[in-house]
Amino acid sequence: MKQINFIKPVTPQAYASARLWYRVTIMLVIGLVASMLIIHLQTSSHLRALQQTKAALIGKKDRIDALAQQHAKLAQEKKTLDDQLQQITVVKNRQLKKHAELSGIRTALAQTHMQLISLTLDAKHADLSAYCRDARTATELMQALSRSCEFHGIKLSRLQPSKKITQPGYIAHITANITAS
Repeated sequence: MKQINFIKPVTPQAYASARLWYRVTIMLVIGLVASMLIIHLQTSSHLRALQQTKAALIGKKDRIDALAQQHAKLAQEKKTLDDQLQQITVVKNRQLKKHAELSGIRTALAQTHMQLISLTLDAKHADLSAYCRDARTATELMQALSRSCEFHGIKLSRLQPSKKITQPGYIAHITANITAS
């Protein structure tokens, strides 16, 4: 008995066409996989470069943070030193002012040839007692003190006779306001 083939035979054109589609599909799949692999390699190399850049920037940031902390500390120290310098300047100016006041009094006493008995200085007032020969000498002392820039509002509070028998004369009590500067 003869076997009968119920399957339609494939024509050579259909076979060639199927083979062509098979090869094109395989090539497309291989191309797609290759392009995905290339894209993945580029992306991973780019990611690796970004991670290295990030690590370098973090290192720079840490150095910058350390420098910023050091700068803040130095700024605080500078402020402290400026405050101390200002305090030193204030004290120095006070001492210079007191020296100028005392120099003004000493110069006025030397000009009038008077002897200082007592002197009281505070921040705003000066009270001095001096031995003088007569009332005119006391006025000369007041004028000499007024020529000094440190004093204003100079008044002769009292002029009393000296109780010393060996030195006749007067004791002049002078008050003055100290110029604020």
